[in-house]
Amino acid sequence: DAEYHDELLASMKEKELLTIPDVSKMDLQPEINWEMRHDIINFMIYIHSNSRLMPHTLFLAVNILDRYISKRIMRTEHKNLVICSCLSIAAKYLEEKRRVPSVSQIMKLSGLQFTESQFTETELHILSTINFCIGHPTSEAFLDLILKDEPVMTRHVARYICEICLYDREFLKYGSSFIAYCSKMLVYQIFNYATHELILSIKASDLNFQNKLWNCLSLLIKKLQKPSSYLHLKYSDKLLSSASNVVDCFFSR
Repeated sequence: DAEYHDELLASMKEKELLTIPDVSKMDLQPEINWEMRHDIINFMIYIHSNSRLMPHTLFLAVNILDRYISKRIMRTEHKNLVICSCLSIAAKYLEEKRRVPSVSQIMKLSGLQFTESQFTETELHILSTINFCIGHPTSEAFLDLILKDEPVMTRHVARYICEICLYDREFLKYGSSFIAYCSKMLVYQIFNYATHELILSIKASDLNFQNKLWNCLSLLIKKLQKPSSYLHLKYSDKLLSSASNVVDCFFSR
């Protein structure tokens, strides 16, 4: 409700700070590096899309994965099992029970071979590592709040922008709420919406915030012009308003 909008936003931002990954610890992974993240996110998006899960579930699964590898070493041979387990945990937390993919479905999609007990053990290991604190206010959750009255196409393009941010280390320092805010700014520019209030709020903000905003927007614009081909293909679907094509058209003007 509009009456509780500001209170809800403040509460989500507080919780966000409690569930952010430690990028400096992620840097120390001996077998997993940032160059591999592109394939990791593509693999997770593939399993997520083919399981027909909600957008929230993907963002939460990535957050769980990042928090896990902030605290534990992830071996290359266990990488895909851990990714699938993070997605399963997120699905069990957010989705209706009937929509949660079974172990056999995940095995079929991933091409992995593991027993149900191995999968359960991996899930429990991940949950224990993150202290059973699953919930995290994702970029999608913030978009729900700040774009709730906007057309579906606007929301699809904003989500596409947020998903691009899942691929790179540089975006982790900004946090979900800030990424959602920057996505809103960009999508308003793409659709030529009135940005008067946004510009006024930026001018009224301090210099540090302005610098942070322009740095994030500059990075986003760069990444949007060279996105993951897999993500671009996903968002070229008409069911997602051909969001990637909308962005391409904007930058080709």
